[in-house]
Amino acid sequence: MTQFRKYIIHITVSIWVLGIVSGCGDNPVVSDQVTWYTNVGTEGMDYATDIAAANDGGFVIVGRTDNYPAILRDAFVAKVDGSGDVVWQRLIGGNYYDWANAVTATSDGGFVAVGHSQTSDTAVGDTYIFKVDNEGNLIWENRIAGDGFDEAVDVVETADGGFVATGNCDAGTTRSILLFKVDSDGKLVWQKSLGNSDYAWANAIALAPDNDLMLIGHSASTWDYAQQYYVLRVNSTGELIYEKLINTETGLGCFDIASTGDGGFVILGRSRYFDQTTYEEFRDIYLMKIDAAANVLWDEVIDVGDDDLCGKVSVLSDGGLALVGTTDDYSDGLPRYTHVIRTSGNGTVLWKQSFALDNRIYGEAVVPCSDGGMTIAGSVYLPESGYDAFVMKIDANGILFRE
Repeated sequence: MTQFRKYIIHITVSIWVLGIVSGCGDNPVVSDQVTWYTNVGTEGMDYATDIAAANDGGFVIVGRTDNYPAILRDAFVAKVDGSGDVVWQRLIGGNYYDWANAVTATSDGGFVAVGHSQTSDTAVGDTYIFKVDNEGNLIWENRIAGDGFDEAVDVVETADGGFVATGNCDAGTTRSILLFKVDSDGKLVWQKSLGNSDYAWANAIALAPDNDLMLIGHSASTWDYAQQYYVLRVNSTGELIYEKLINTETGLGCFDIASTGDGGFVILGRSRYFDQTTYEEFRDIYLMKIDAAANVLWDEVIDVGDDDLCGKVSVLSDGGLALVGTTDDYSDGLPRYTHVIRTSGNGTVLWKQSFALDNRIYGEAVVPCSDGGMTIAGSVYLPESGYDAFVMKIDANGILFRE
C-alpha cells in the first residue's frame, strides 16, 4: 500500500536474518554483489505471486491488488531496476475481479502473464492472459472461456514465439486441467481439457528441451491424492504423450516444476511428518528430480521450521537449484517468514537462509541473477497499511545485509 519503500544494503532495517546453513562452512565467501530490499505497492492491498528477469537487468513482478471498500481486484504488474528502484507499476484488467498468478519474460523483451478475469458479479470467470512491454504498456489481452470457473496458473514461451498456459476449470462437481496456446499476438491457437479423473488439477508447467510440455498437479482418483504427484507430458500441439502418478510416502502436494536442461525436471512440493509421541504434524519441503519418462531419480526432504510452505523453484547456471517459500514456527511464536534454499544439482542443501519482519512476510518466487545472486518476490504485511509486494536481492551466499 505504501509506495516505493526501499532499503539498501547499508541502511539498518528490522529484517531479522534467522539463520544460515552453508556448505562453505561458517565463513561464506564474501562477495561484492549488490543486495537490496524494496516494498512496492498501490493504495490497495498488493500481493506478488511471481517474478521474471528483464533483459536490462531489472525484474518484473505480477500478482493482484485488492481495493477496499469497493471489493474490486486488479492484476498488479510492476518493474524494479537492477538496484531495486521502482521503474513503473500498473493495474491491469476489467471492472471487477482480475489477477495474475504467473509471468514469463518474452524473447522480444516483454512479459506475458496469466491468471483469472471475472467481468461482473454474475460471471463465473475466465482464464486471463495478457502481454506488457518493457515500459509496462498493455500490448494485448485475451480472456478464454471454459465450462466453469477458469483460472490459468502458469505459462511458458514456445520456440515459435507463442505461449502455452495451464490452469484449471472448476465446474462444481468436476474439475479438469486446462491447457491452451496463444500465438505471439495473443490469439487462441488451440485449447485442451486433460485429466484422468473427475477431479484433476495442474499447478505448474515447464518446457522440455524437445519442445514438449510437462505439467504437474494432482488427481483425486484415489483418496490419498495429496501423496501422489500427477505428471503429464504433452507435445507441442497439446496431444497427450503420457500421464503418470508418482507415489510418495509423505507427500503433501506439489507446486512447481522446472526443466534441468538435461531432459529431466525438478518438482517442488511438501512432505509431512507425524510425531507419534507429541501427536504433532510437521511439514517440510520436498524436492524431487524425474527423468524424461517421469521416473524418480532422487528426492530430498528439507526441514526449515515447523510448517514449511512452497513457493517456486529455479535452476541456476551451474545446475544448482534455488527454492523459496514461507515458514511458520509455532514453537518460537514468530510470524511467518520467508526462506530461501540453495541446493546442488542433486538436491544436497548448500545453505538455507530465512528473513523475517515484525510481521508476516511470504516468499513466493525466485529468479537467478547474472552476478550469481538471486532475486525474490512475495508479499509483506505492514500493520499501519496492510499488504505490500516486496522484491529482495540477495547474494550467492544468501546474504541480504552484511555487518
